[in-house]
Amino acid sequence: MFNSLQIGNSTLELVLGDITEQHVDAIVNAANAQLAGGGGVDGAIHRRGGVAIMEETRRNYPSGCPTGSAVPTRAGNLPAKYVFHAVGPRWHGGRSGEVEALRSAYRRCMELAAEKKCDSIAFPSISTGAYGYPIDMAATIAVKTIADFLNEKPESGIKTVRICLFSGNDFKVYETALGKIKNPSNVENSTQNGYKNLSVYLIQGNDTVRREYVTLEEAMERQLLVIHETGNVGELSADNNSKHYIFIMSGDIVKGGRQDRTIADDTILKPRATKVPLHSFCVEQSRWHQRGHESAAQFASSKEMLSNRQLRRAARSERDQGRVWHEVAKYQYVASN
Repeated sequence: MFNSLQIGNSTLELVLGDITEQHVDAIVNAANAQLAGGGGVDGAIHRRGGVAIMEETRRNYPSGCPTGSAVPTRAGNLPAKYVFHAVGPRWHGGRSGEVEALRSAYRRCMELAAEKKCDSIAFPSISTGAYGYPIDMAATIAVKTIADFLNEKPESGIKTVRICLFSGNDFKVYETALGKIKNPSNVENSTQNGYKNLSVYLIQGNDTVRREYVTLEEAMERQLLVIHETGNVGELSADNNSKHYIFIMSGDIVKGGRQDRTIADDTILKPRATKVPLHSFCVEQSRWHQRGHESAAQFASSKEMLSNRQLRRAARSERDQGRVWHEVAKYQYVASN
């Protein structure tokens, strides 16, 4: 069984087979945080690769490897140059940072491949065995994280990324996830609750400008953001399951109930916040773009919100979008204390 997707000069492949038999520059091991070996893929890689791999991990990484990261060793007797020992998360219902950790583990392996000048890398399905991560969710994260990296880093030199699946059922699940990347026009705008087109930023820390843009579909798929109906015409509420602040950018349309709604103000959700009101106003579907005086300025003073007016003023004064996001991060810090 085989499927593939061309991404620039690189190819993302799905294969059914034994990862220890893949002739690639780097093989990814689904390791534990202690790098102590184990069952499944971990045990198979150590058995095939020989004792040299464990000796190197003990020598170079006596404290192990944190969840969501990966460390390299030589590959011993495996038909590869390197093994990247990636520590995926255990599944605890999706509210303990599992999505971010899994995504980070895949991305770190791609970064290591680029750093080591690897032409090819093979992944197993990380965390979907004994760690219990639902494979449909894990597959979506895996293929999207890899595809995003290849699109963002065409200079990485990685020509082939192979995901090696153990069973036909696993292959079909990953094939479905790959199909979403191949044919995005065939994917519904949202996967839950009928909401669509809301854009959010994940921002970390007080003075950190680093940010990540995600659509509502991705935020909900990763279970970072959950939006609820409140029963009030002018209001929704949201849960933030992320360890980051979530900044919801105003002006986008949220499909809710019988009408389309536009979020009234740029809204900041604290990490792990639940049932935070998202003040909004309802407009007819045929004229949703005509906001006019309906900008709901009365909400601008809310402690949980940063108004469009403040952002526009920062942009004009600084002429630098990075500075604008610095101001957002500062505001978040004030609002959280």
